[in-house]
Amino acid sequence: MRLLLVILVLCGSVVSSPAAETAVTADQVVTRFLQRDFIGSRLTPEEWKTNIATLVGWQTEPDWAVLVVVESYRAKPVQRAPDGLRAVVEYRVLGELLDGQWIPRKKSPELQRVNFLLDRQDGRWQVKRPVQPPHISLATAIRQLEVAAGEFQQAGRQAMLQQSLQQLRALRDAGSSGS
Repeated sequence: MRLLLVILVLCGSVVSSPAAETAVTADQVVTRFLQRDFIGSRLTPEEWKTNIATLVGWQTEPDWAVLVVVESYRAKPVQRAPDGLRAVVEYRVLGELLDGQWIPRKKSPELQRVNFLLDRQDGRWQVKRPVQPPHISLATAIRQLEVAAGEFQQAGRQAMLQQSLQQLRALRDAGSSGS
């Protein structure tokens, strides 16, 4: 009975140990980063600390004036590279929010290819670069603008945010994915 108890305690400590968390593959790190970026986890310090910090090699998230709004993304499998591991990610970019102002791409969606470099740090795979602006979904962009529009009292800024919000809602209603 004691032996069984010792085995159960040891198994429990292995499952809950940080080493168990590090068994995440590089492909899984890329997938998690992209999913969390898409839903806006890089937009607040709290979300970044909870959902992004362990996936990346930078210590803080810059205060971005630009948010890239994407319809979708697709990551190709991670490949070995001389400086670590590399994953090619393809984004279908709809446009950007530049300090809250909607700037659509001329050809929307526009294909953007980004090479992600991963490196192993303290036994964990992490995205090392690029440190690029958040790539968020259309639904996330709309939510961000709704919050911002509710916070600003300045008439000119409020009008610009409302116009951007109207344009993004029209894009959503026209059938673009990205929710």
